[in-house]
Amino acid sequence: MFGPSPDLQMVVLVEDDPAVLASLRFAFELEGFHVYAHDSAEALLDAAPPPRPACFVVDQRLPGMDGLTLVRRLRAQDPDVRAFLITTTNNDIARRAAREGVPIIDKPLVTETLVAEVRRALA
Repeated sequence: MFGPSPDLQMVVLVEDDPAVLASLRFAFELEGFHVYAHDSAEALLDAAPPPRPACFVVDQRLPGMDGLTLVRRLRAQDPDVRAFLITTTNNDIARRAAREGVPIIDKPLVTETLVAEVRRALA
């Protein structure tokens, strides 16, 4: 059988900072997740879609397309997409994320909090 086992939880990370991406990938893999990692929204959109169900953890400040725009595009294809935005919150981003129904996890990240939120979203 190829690919991850069907009971393995999937997380898709989109983060342009290589150190943050590596740290998040390590944390999620350590917690038993199968991780798909991308350094831009465009890289994710160009890749084969991950197996479902997956939870997306997306940085707001990406080169090119921003995180909220990416989540909007993903939800246009599948309205049930589960996603979290990671960013340093300001009023504009908070309003936009609330309007889109995308929860925010504030940077600097507390990995345990992020992992717990993703587990809840996938439950």
